[in-house]
Amino acid sequence: MVTGTGEADRTQASRSGGVRAGTDGRNLRQTASGDSAYFGVAASAGLAVAVGVDPSGRGGVLRSANGLRWHDPVTVPDPLVDVAHSPDGTWLAVGRARDVEDFAGAIVVYRSTDGRTWNLVTRHEADGGRYGHRPLAVAHGGGRWLMLVHDCAGASLCGAHLLSSIDRGASWTRMPEEEQPQGRDGTIPNALLGLGRTAGLAHDGRRFAVIGGRDPRPGSEATPSAVVATSADGVIWERPEGEVREAVPTGLTWGGDTWLAVDGPPSGPANAAAGASTPPVGDAGRGVWAGTDLLGWTKLATLDAPVRDIAVLDPDRAPAPTGRTPAESLRLRPQALELMADERTVEKAFRYDASPTGAIAALTALYGAPAAPLFRAGDGICVPDRTELRWDGITLTVPGRDPATARSFDVRQEAAGATEQDPARLRTVQGIALGTTREQVRALAPGSPADKSDQGELVLAESQDGESGVLVHLAERRVSWMAAPSALVDVC
Repeated sequence: MVTGTGEADRTQASRSGGVRAGTDGRNLRQTASGDSAYFGVAASAGLAVAVGVDPSGRGGVLRSANGLRWHDPVTVPDPLVDVAHSPDGTWLAVGRARDVEDFAGAIVVYRSTDGRTWNLVTRHEADGGRYGHRPLAVAHGGGRWLMLVHDCAGASLCGAHLLSSIDRGASWTRMPEEEQPQGRDGTIPNALLGLGRTAGLAHDGRRFAVIGGRDPRPGSEATPSAVVATSADGVIWERPEGEVREAVPTGLTWGGDTWLAVDGPPSGPANAAAGASTPPVGDAGRGVWAGTDLLGWTKLATLDAPVRDIAVLDPDRAPAPTGRTPAESLRLRPQALELMADERTVEKAFRYDASPTGAIAALTALYGAPAAPLFRAGDGICVPDRTELRWDGITLTVPGRDPATARSFDVRQEAAGATEQDPARLRTVQGIALGTTREQVRALAPGSPADKSDQGELVLAESQDGESGVLVHLAERRVSWMAAPSALVDVC
């Protein structure tokens, strides 16, 4: 178990920053210290990563295989606030761009596959008219990255909202207001508004949870308040019955059988990284908490210094492989199925009007041997005889009975193939995949039929002759299946 601690502004980090570790949440000892302050920490199998700010105001990153011995820090140009990982071995670290004025704000996202080498993948500017754009937390689950963000539309109109990414952090879409974590009055929870907020975002393998709150300002007689919401898909959110008790948690994480959290200082990690710092009063900001239902919390320990975040590390498990990510390795185009070496580089292209053997080999290399071929007889008029090869949700169809002699094919993916480790598998060139919402389709493919329909079939790209294209289907305002090439001209 590791915790990230410290206070910082843009130019100088206090010496209180560090990382602690222990075998439980009650006995944590300092295992890394120095002039940098660390605000966010995450752990996968066999690797822990802590992020923060170094004395020059640049981002600092620590990594460890056991939480006890930490490698020398690496730096990135921008201060960092939080970090998370996904089952495919991707790490994302988020922070604020260093080269913008505080009132504006721009979020930066860095990506790594080993915790050692980090590359800037995007800058996300505040949406029109908003300012003070700051990340609070980032998490991954069900094939989707979510980022909890705080910004303002006016002096008294500040609040938290969610950004979503389905392409490993390369692009982010603001969730529509009706799909934000809702308060009981149908608005963004008041506990997430204004200054002095704390916030945590995590996934337990089944659902996302967001928890946030605010401590009363010094001298106020108000009591700390907190709010929690959960979502199975990151899109539709629910509030559990009851009130959050005993704590105003932040730094939320799933410990395998219980939720863990800390009660961050009143200034919150985003404020600290931006320059505001409020000294903790009494035990404020130094508690480590555990809870099973996100409502009732039991204090495990009170530390001697403020704590910002918490994660659970299993040092006996090997890290996840860092090779090709299957969910981003195949791309649908109107003319061909593309095998991607990375997000922008096409390794091979398999034309639909050619032999399917290359595409079959690529699918087999990625997902293992297909299920036994399934022959489907045609109607002798419009629908020909065809044979299907299936990889748990992906179906490659060829005419006739023998794929080895076929001279064309098509590809389709349905929701049945979605898994936690590999939820999307196929993507369009715009980045659309299974589960993409109608609003995200509109943002990624402006001018598409999604502008006018909540459901039904959408043609996202056509072949040059206009006879075929990439087709996606919306059901319940989300993409439920995708296919290419799909006939656009009815010949029967």
